[in-house]
Amino acid sequence: MKKLTTANWQEMDPTCRGFEYLNHQTGESGALFPDRWAQMLLALEVHDNVPENIRGLFDVARGAMLYGYYYYPLFKLGVDQMHRVAEAALSEKYRQCGGPQSEKKGGFVSLWSKLQWLSNNQHIDVEQKDEWEWVREMRNDGSHPRDVALYPPIPSLSHVEETIQRINRLFL
Repeated sequence: MKKLTTANWQEMDPTCRGFEYLNHQTGESGALFPDRWAQMLLALEVHDNVPENIRGLFDVARGAMLYGYYYYPLFKLGVDQMHRVAEAALSEKYRQCGGPQSEKKGGFVSLWSKLQWLSNNQHIDVEQKDEWEWVREMRNDGSHPRDVALYPPIPSLSHVEETIQRINRLFL
């Protein structure tokens, strides 16, 4: 892991040197960083019908991943933040659908309870509920780290794509 200093913080993290881009359809390949990474990541957007606050949260998480070029641990931080953005989107959907605003124990409504309510009231289907349960587990893992976690860029990109699909589906 790159040790940040005032001399190197604006330089590519050496870990990123080994990553290549390969288009399996055309055979085109080359360096992933910096330009191709920025083009691929910035091309991914949530739909305009997604609430503005969620779009803003998405932009911040994607931005962290973009800067993974300079500091490799930001890929994992961005992935973790994508799961929190997904949670915020599910909470917004819950609010829009009129879900109860508090629970008897503790007052706040847990993500698990929101999932149950949205599923029981047919706002999400069984397949979506299973996907969102996975998001909840990943959100928990990323929110309670025990050590530094690293995650490569291409799988990080898959998390962004999957998050976009889940969020867009909520706000069709």
